Amino acid sequence: MNLSQTLQERFAASDDAAALVEEIGTYFASRGLLGNEGSRPLYEACVCAAECWKGLRDEEFPPPDRAGVSLPWIGPRYSSHRVAILAINFVAYGGLWANWEIKERELEQLGAGRKKVHDSDFAYAISSYAAITLASYEKRLPETEALPSPQDGALALESCAFLQAVKCAPVRERSVPTDEMTHNCPREYLMHELALLAPKTIIVLGDWPSARLQTLQRTGGWRRTRELERGWMELGDNRVEVLGCYHPGYRGWRRSYRALVPSLREAPLSG
Repeated sequence: MNLSQTLQERFAASDDAAALVEEIGTYFASRGLLGNEGSRPLYEACVCAAECWKGLRDEEFPPPDRAGVSLPWIGPRYSSHRVAILAINFVAYGGLWANWEIKERELEQLGAGRKKVHDSDFAYAISSYAAITLASYEKRLPETEALPSPQDGALALESCAFLQAVKCAPVRERSVPTDEMTHNCPREYLMHELALLAPKTIIVLGDWPSARLQTLQRTGGWRRTRELERGWMELGDNRVEVLGCYHPGYRGWRRSYRALVPSLREAPLSG
């Protein structure tokens, strides 16, 4: 399977993004997660499947075409600042190109000035986090804590990558992963993805992915408030900034954004 060719023909991915995805796809293939036609159902292919899916009912298993690992989405200008956005897992979705399919729709809607995509704030929230993060790198932080326009958010997302900490999505309310999934998946797959992506900053959505990262790598420098936590983690030979923000599914995500602005004024991102 030629992943980079498919990406460029189907999604007009940049050469850099396609090359990175090819590397990550090669890793997934080495772990037995890919077949001739795409990704294999994780409840069959993953080495942790028996443990992670134990006790779930038949109806909680997604259909095979939505049960496979998803390649991370990588924006065309990711190499400019290398900001990775880390979500928890999909909600009732999945498959090899799932991230690329979703981001294609989200960018189209944000670019048209819409804050709601599929009646959800998710895309606008992560694009707002991305916009203020890039503004810090580029030394153009706004004087107020006003949210960016959807169009500015869409442009900011193009300098980011997007991936999930847990690759499985059981068919139940909010596709909440099992405890075993949250324990095993970051160790088995996420850390290798991050090593290949080599981000300079990771925007983490929600509490537990940030907490799990802190158990897997050496971290430090944590400053925590109710709305935001900042610290660093070691990834290979590099020290990566971690910004822990409210998940967009929580109505208070705007408070996290408004806490992030003064935090970045006090301690700007660099590099």
